[in-house]
Amino acid sequence: MRNTAQFWPLVTVAAVMLGFAAGRWTSPVTSARSAPAPVIPSSAPVATTAEDPAKNIPKKNELPEPESWKTEWAKVSQQPPSAKRESDLAVLLERLAATDSDAALGHALAEPNLKVRSVLVGAALRGWGGAAPREAIAWSARHLDEQGRRDTHQALVAGLAASGQPPAPLLVMLCETDPDLASDYGIAFIGELARTNRFPEALQAALTAKADRLDHWVGTAFRHWAEYQPEEALKAVAAVTDPSARSTALQNIASGWAAASPAAMAQYAEQLPPGEWRQTVLREALQSWVKSDTAAAIKWIDRYDPEPALDSGAAAIATIPSLIAVKPAIAASWAESIVDDELRENAFGDVIRQWSQHDAAAARKYALSSKALSGDARSRLLDSLVPPSGAD
Repeated sequence: MRNTAQFWPLVTVAAVMLGFAAGRWTSPVTSARSAPAPVIPSSAPVATTAEDPAKNIPKKNELPEPESWKTEWAKVSQQPPSAKRESDLAVLLERLAATDSDAALGHALAEPNLKVRSVLVGAALRGWGGAAPREAIAWSARHLDEQGRRDTHQALVAGLAASGQPPAPLLVMLCETDPDLASDYGIAFIGELARTNRFPEALQAALTAKADRLDHWVGTAFRHWAEYQPEEALKAVAAVTDPSARSTALQNIASGWAAASPAAMAQYAEQLPPGEWRQTVLREALQSWVKSDTAAAIKWIDRYDPEPALDSGAAAIATIPSLIAVKPAIAASWAESIVDDELRENAFGDVIRQWSQHDAAAARKYALSSKALSGDARSRLLDSLVPPSGAD
């Protein structure tokens, strides 16, 4: 058992003041955790070089605009420029595009403000993509320059995902039609499907990726999935046959699950046999748990004797700045319990260096007496410390 007798009165304070230095123990996730970003309008025109962009719109239908829609459009258009006006116009165009894409795009492209135009084109593509996804994909590729497609790709993908058609073939078509933005389309499409809990479809879409993007897309799908349905995500890994993508999938399941429910993840790890997967699960779970609920994580870890699988949790506890500031010896004892030599040396060194900033003599004395370091490691650490007050 670790030296925790004097620590419990400090747990609440440590949890509040926690400035957890993740640094060395940050999870090696292959994709950033992110939700689908809002459309970021471009300052560049989104239309082709034609003098009148609206003339380039292919005539898909001849449905007249409903009078009620015209009235709403006229009313909103007359409002002073503002974010609300822009949003209201986008809602109207998305609605119109579902039945009359020509008219919707004509209104969007006629907007003189380039920023607002980009948003309105995106709204029209979102509405059209939901009603006629393949036609919307083809129009975007033909009539928008690369920056325009980048600015509107999130909106287009949202429409495609809502179309009711199988997303994987649509993603393949999107990437083949516009290969320069294939990576952006894939991540956006996977994120949009995950946002609506369509995780199996997100995985199927990810598996359409070419070899150079497969790991990234699959990892993104599984990270999103594990944040909400980790058990189902684990079962679905069997569908990934590529060894590298499978390894990435497991890593992202661990990362996503740890970010959402680290306590449940640690309990799951208790049922696992010794091995690499158990170590991965515990590493991710404990790093997150120590940050989110320090007291509970410490109680859980302290039930077990030190072992490599618990090292990351012990390191996370040892390097809590508020703990080092109030009870540095306890922080050092957690660092000393780490089994891995390199991680123990690094964590113990971090504790002693922070300790020496407010009590150099005590920190040096503890480092000299500790058995956590080899002779060479101790010498390197002592050389890096602030000299005690009054030393030569």
